[in-house]
Amino acid sequence: MAQPVFLSYAWSDPEVDDLDDLLRWRGVPVWRDRRAMGFGDYQEDKVRSALREDCSGFALYLTENALGSQFICGIELPTMDDRRSRDPEFFAGAVFRDSGVLEGQRRVHERCGVALSAELGHAIDSSSPLRPQLTTAANGILAGYLRRERGDGPAEIMVDTRSDVPWRADGLLHIAWNPPLEHCLDAHDDACWGNDLLPALRDVRAALEGVDGERRLQVRGRAHLSAALALGYEFRLPTQWRLTVRDQEDQAWNAAAAQPDLAGWRAEVRPGPPGEGGNLVCVVHATHDISRWVREHVSSMPAARATLNVFPPEGSNNRSVEPAFANALASGIADAIRAGRRDYGTTETHLYFAGPWPLAALLGWHLASSGPIVSYEATEDRSSYVRACRLT
Repeated sequence: MAQPVFLSYAWSDPEVDDLDDLLRWRGVPVWRDRRAMGFGDYQEDKVRSALREDCSGFALYLTENALGSQFICGIELPTMDDRRSRDPEFFAGAVFRDSGVLEGQRRVHERCGVALSAELGHAIDSSSPLRPQLTTAANGILAGYLRRERGDGPAEIMVDTRSDVPWRADGLLHIAWNPPLEHCLDAHDDACWGNDLLPALRDVRAALEGVDGERRLQVRGRAHLSAALALGYEFRLPTQWRLTVRDQEDQAWNAAAAQPDLAGWRAEVRPGPPGEGGNLVCVVHATHDISRWVREHVSSMPAARATLNVFPPEGSNNRSVEPAFANALASGIADAIRAGRRDYGTTETHLYFAGPWPLAALLGWHLASSGPIVSYEATEDRSSYVRACRLT
């Protein structure tokens, strides 16, 4: 079970919801009252128990409202101080809004006699754009959490892009991307990928590389195909990270350097109209043939310079990909994309994928030197596609 970070804040400070989102997207397990306890169930004993037994750290969003809260100053801060006195590895600090770090520390000490650590020590200036400052604060909390919790073995990640990850779930990091993603992506704002989610993945990798530990990820959970592709791509082969995805049957899908091997899969390239378009359309039909729906979707876009279709040897079905073979297959698909890009001089690859999400993660891991990749997701009724992320 993860040891989450206790998020302390005043309910009248709504920007804490943004900080909470930034932490969830970066995988920080957060103990927050509104999720950890039911409505009307805000009990002092549960808060004390969480701080004394369950949490690895404490982050206070310090505002005038927080300083005026008897619960924060009378229950949470003293309990945190007691835990810290007994556990020197317990990290604790604050994000200071509208006060400097030293001034904020002084005011907390005057209010309740607790000396706040400067371990986080990030000051928020309300006269400047808030989101970049909250992002910096979230990355500071992530770094503090990893310094406390990162072990020598693989970094275990629980990922879910359709719902939340409970704080009691296993794994070092809990990457939860709903919201901004939804169970079905028909209505999501595709700007969230470039503005929020892909930067969060970059910050996760940077934070992991900032602490000691083996460069190996072990991933469980469930993810939209584009999210799995993006995860694999962020930790791709040149970064020297190794990747293992565990599926629902606990089978291991391992990403490792491998010779491309389609082993009977067909990679068929069809040239587009001469002189038109600049993109390669790649369609992977692992679990079912999606040719008709892809044709209908791309018909509304400029003609592709070439289309690459990848089919299993025995026809598309849910048993067409074996985990033991998936790594060489992903390497083979990535190699076919690179060959198509080279042979036809395309500028982007537009990827339509029907297959298990662990294979999408392995494909992303192998897509180094493939140029920009634009991934598409099927609509809820499976009759069309929507744009998702662009990987560069």
